[in-house]
Amino acid sequence: MTLNRVVLIFSLTLLLCVTLVAQSTGSIRGTVYDPSGALVPKATITATGPNNLVKVAETDDSGTFSFAGLPPGKYTVRVMAAGFTLVEKTDMDLAAGRALVFDAKLSVEMEKQVVTVADTQQVETDPSKNAGALILKEADLDMLSDDPDDLQADLLALAGPAAGPNGGQIFIDGFSGGQLPPKDSIREIRINSNPFSAEYDTQGHGRIEIFTKPGSDKYHGSVNINYSDWIFNARNPFFTSSSFAIPASDTKNLMANFGGKLYKKSSFFIDFNRRQQREAAPINAVVLDPNTFLPVTLAYGLVEPNTSTSISPRIDYQLTTNITLQGRYSFSKRDSQFAGVNGQRLPSTGTVDNSNNHTLQLTETWIANAKTVNETRFQFFKRNTNNSGLNPILNISVAGAFSDGSDAVLNFTNNKTYELQNYTYV
Repeated sequence: MTLNRVVLIFSLTLLLCVTLVAQSTGSIRGTVYDPSGALVPKATITATGPNNLVKVAETDDSGTFSFAGLPPGKYTVRVMAAGFTLVEKTDMDLAAGRALVFDAKLSVEMEKQVVTVADTQQVETDPSKNAGALILKEADLDMLSDDPDDLQADLLALAGPAAGPNGGQIFIDGFSGGQLPPKDSIREIRINSNPFSAEYDTQGHGRIEIFTKPGSDKYHGSVNINYSDWIFNARNPFFTSSSFAIPASDTKNLMANFGGKLYKKSSFFIDFNRRQQREAAPINAVVLDPNTFLPVTLAYGLVEPNTSTSISPRIDYQLTTNITLQGRYSFSKRDSQFAGVNGQRLPSTGTVDNSNNHTLQLTETWIANAKTVNETRFQFFKRNTNNSGLNPILNISVAGAFSDGSDAVLNFTNNKTYELQNYTYV
């Protein structure tokens, strides 16, 4: 069999597989408008489907969105944008091989909102079960991304607009300013639960509470490795160098955790995460040839490595029948090179960025009686960052041609914060 016939058979087989997948799934697309009919970019679209499937997307600059590869079933689509009221459409029946179109017209937030409650639903008076509350655990967590950045973006989108100017807030085991742990270490996620509770210093809109797994009386662990490479990427027409005809882009993720019994009344759990990323920044500048003094175009890709590592051990100890102690230490480190290099900015304009975080958390939970629980939390957080230029001596910029040298000599910050909380739940 000739090579051409092999390629033809492979192409027909791949086309048939793609066609069968497309026929067994469906899609939802649409456009978002404001009251005047103008397009609304960066609106958050959430599609909830069968088996608690959750998909999140944003409208592009033309105000459009699209969900592809959806299994058939009933879907609820919610459209959220800052300054506008929530728009929701329920019971959208998506059949296999079909495409549904949902165009949403938003109203300004000050207008009256109408909430329709289905007859089959019971109205809850518990503030923690408000309409915007969402609890994710077990199978629900499996549907979320394993990538930490994508996971954080999905959670912030699900939480919606926050009450303050800084967007949604993420709390880890009740502590603020925490770093998102690996997904395998998460036990439960609560979003917008009881936003007007007196225990919050601000309104709890956009609040994401993440609870991590404790140890158990049995040893268990998991290892997750993700790897992506640029070999299947398309060629970048701006990269003329044969070494960078295809933009360099790869990711290597290692996530692992292990836990179990430590002593008779104690257990431990430890998680580890290491992430290595390389992205090629396109450089397209015009410089002078030192020999001929004629303008020469530089067009190539510069690989920018970025590495982050984190480790977090946790110990739970039952001091008495009614008192439980929990301690956690977390360390994270991030390093990047050639930050800020792209376009007409030459490699010498880049910076080397380093940061490391140390977090110590202590929690005491006391069950005073059948109706009263007291919880005390203490956190110490230390963050060190430094930023230095690769060539801080030379700094030249020619408009429309190139920039050479860095204006960053050495910048560093050292922050220490303390947090003490005490709550009594009755």
